[in-house]
Amino acid sequence: MNTASALKKNLISQILLFLLNGVISFWLPPFLVKNLGIGSYGLIPLSSSLIGYAIIVTVAINSSLSRFLALDLTNHNYEAANRTFNTAFTSLFVLLMILAPFLFIFSYNISSFISIPAGIGHDASVLFMCVSVAFIMSAFASIFNSSAYIANRLDLVNRVSVINTYVRVIFIFGIFLLLKVSLTGYGIAILFGSIISSSYSYYLFKKFTPTIKINFKLFDKSVLSELLSMGWWLIVIQLGTILFLQIDLLVINKVLGNVEAGKYGIILQWSNMIRTLSITLSGALGPLILNLYAKKDFDQMIRLTKLSNKALSLFVGCMVSVLCIIAPALLTIWISKDFASLKWLFILVLLPLPINLGVLPLFSLNRAYNKLRIPGIYTLFMGVCNLLLAIFLVSETSLKLYGVAVASGIILTFKNFVFMPIYVAHNMGISKTTFFKASLSSIVLVAIALITSTFYYTIFEINDWPHLIVHSGALFIFFCALSYVLLSASEKKMIVSTVLKKPVKKVKKKIFYKPAVQVENIGDLLINLVELDLLRPFGQVVIDDSATPSWFVEEISTDKSDQLLSQISDKPLLDALTDILKKQLFSKGERTQYYLVIQPGHTSRKGLKRAIKHVQLNMKYHLLNLLGCKIVRVGFSIGPFDFYNGLSESFASYSYSYYAVRDHESLKIANKYKFKKPQHFPDLAWAYAPEKKLNGTGTDYIVISMRSNAFGVNHDSAYLAPLIERIKNVLGKSGQPPVKIKVAYQVKYDREPSIEIYESLKSDFDVELIDHKLTLQEAIGLYGGASYIISNRLHVLLLALKCGTLSFPLVDKQDNRKITSIFNDNDLNNLILDIKESADENIQKLNAVLANEENNMAGFKKAQESNHTTIKKKLSDLFAV
Repeated sequence: MNTASALKKNLISQILLFLLNGVISFWLPPFLVKNLGIGSYGLIPLSSSLIGYAIIVTVAINSSLSRFLALDLTNHNYEAANRTFNTAFTSLFVLLMILAPFLFIFSYNISSFISIPAGIGHDASVLFMCVSVAFIMSAFASIFNSSAYIANRLDLVNRVSVINTYVRVIFIFGIFLLLKVSLTGYGIAILFGSIISSSYSYYLFKKFTPTIKINFKLFDKSVLSELLSMGWWLIVIQLGTILFLQIDLLVINKVLGNVEAGKYGIILQWSNMIRTLSITLSGALGPLILNLYAKKDFDQMIRLTKLSNKALSLFVGCMVSVLCIIAPALLTIWISKDFASLKWLFILVLLPLPINLGVLPLFSLNRAYNKLRIPGIYTLFMGVCNLLLAIFLVSETSLKLYGVAVASGIILTFKNFVFMPIYVAHNMGISKTTFFKASLSSIVLVAIALITSTFYYTIFEINDWPHLIVHSGALFIFFCALSYVLLSASEKKMIVSTVLKKPVKKVKKKIFYKPAVQVENIGDLLINLVELDLLRPFGQVVIDDSATPSWFVEEISTDKSDQLLSQISDKPLLDALTDILKKQLFSKGERTQYYLVIQPGHTSRKGLKRAIKHVQLNMKYHLLNLLGCKIVRVGFSIGPFDFYNGLSESFASYSYSYYAVRDHESLKIANKYKFKKPQHFPDLAWAYAPEKKLNGTGTDYIVISMRSNAFGVNHDSAYLAPLIERIKNVLGKSGQPPVKIKVAYQVKYDREPSIEIYESLKSDFDVELIDHKLTLQEAIGLYGGASYIISNRLHVLLLALKCGTLSFPLVDKQDNRKITSIFNDNDLNNLILDIKESADENIQKLNAVLANEENNMAGFKKAQESNHTTIKKKLSDLFAV
């Protein structure tokens, strides 16, 4: 699912969930106050707050699980994913089993801890008991929901909450209307809602992560340590958040009594609804942020966050502005005339929300970057300040209820509006004022609302629900229109393209793959194998087996889902594909998008006859393109061309939907001959699996693998002679400890140069000739165990580096531009031994690299990670339509 459609689906789901909760929250409090009394009602939000304190012990595991599990699943490391999940699950199970007795003791003796109205002590205990059990079940549900969350199916995660709400309300209706109005009945309703919704969470877990099985034996202390390295600071943040948001009712209950706590609970209901909506809307961004971070797509991540910050600030500002104006009428109509006197408390609670909730999207960035220590410490410190200031203002001043609202507003603004934007901007390397600009727009809305509220009721009269709804709707439309004016042109365009863009209907894709014809090089086997592995997630793969040996096709066709061209047609590839496209052109059935992917490698031609033959071939490509086939070639290099072949290749490029070369020297050639939109696409070997040494420390031999020509297959002793001489000088005078030399070849045509190198070195060095063409697995084993490699074959060099072994290109920079360009593009030019330089310069460079092997391999790994990420992103973009 692409970013736009995923974000839109998540946003719609979040808004629907909010509307459901809003309706319930709007209807339920007056109903409960009327049937239970204001004092008893105050225990309901208080029970959720107090039991919610227990979430501190689980947040370390639940909140960090999604990040690490997302990284495991993105890398298709299912064994690690099972360890990560079961470590979290086992740890949570043990924690909750320890916590449960304390929750039940607290619930049973609840009247010893808080102010309880007379005569309902037993009901209060049952309520807290039910809420405790529901909390335990929700903790497990949260860990199961991680699977759908990582899959970016927040709509299904929200369905868990919808089920919980529906069941709870149905049971409240049933118990209150058919049995008895009581806190016990309310607690039972909460319990059943949690049981049924948790069952659905388990279903989602099985659906989205079928490869993960619950197994306590997979608990791993090292994984737990990783979870807690992030989770510890989440605990600190959660504790600080509780001191901010869930301490108010407890302070009021203990200092002013349960009746005042009930009044404040009514007012707090609206703040909590807006806060919940803001959290769910920013939560729609959470899985996208994690996915973009895992893919290293930082630019898109920053753009989404900045837009979300401003849009959320303005949206909250619209809601708060409307509520500030209609406050007295709302409290009178909703509850009773007695509550109209609380309008300024109502406004005071709501005023700080736009600037403080608008920054919620930034919190996902802290989790993605794993930057939680400083926010954790600051949140905890400010939470303690909030508690102390609230107690002081409530008990030592005449502010009373207003004191709690003042304390919360001041302290939360210092944390969210002042600290968080600066800290996140610093981590992202952008201007410190970036997010202030986004939040300040909402202040304009609230200021206009406060001014309007001073004269609004001198013009209008609101006495009933119809008038209240009409006025609220009109005011909301007005403030939304004003918000739109406050957006920049680029922000308006991004909102329209991201949120309002019509979803593209998913089209079935079929990918016809033309593999290498030259199969005597395991480098070609390597990149063909990798390319097919990368293509399979995007559609059905059909491999052309008409001109490629069967053994090669068997090596690259590693998935049972692959089809062979010979299985569906007895015609050559281009003719078969033309017939298929013609048939679809006149068909009224479901459409399939066909792709023709040409093998990677190298393309170089000279001569008029070859140019004409190539033009004839590409006339067929142009026909396929006209019939709707998308022709793709990625990760290859070109040149040199003579004039005629440069023009013929340029003509061919206009039939391609995507033509992407692997080095910038090839891009220069493409631009010289006016190719159609040539792109850069890293060599596919960067996406191959081995990334570390396979056979021990790798200190007892080196490998030499050389070709004896710049292009082609013919052996040229004159070309090879200076390379052999340079190898002798470098190895004989480098000062490195003498080690065994293994001469090997992974290309059939390199056998003659390998024998010549062996014969030239055997009198002076301990040398061994491996006299057969290496298989891919033999090459991995040989290169992975070597101290270092010297070669002028690109895929010998890259495969060795992928196996964790330093590799030195011994080349003429003019003859081997393909190698030098790729190494220069990836800041690996310090590894190149240029034959045109002196032997002493080559020796100095080799020794410097070997002396600093760890840092040089770190440079390669950085390049490898960047290229692998680029390859996956470019393919995803290519096949997204």
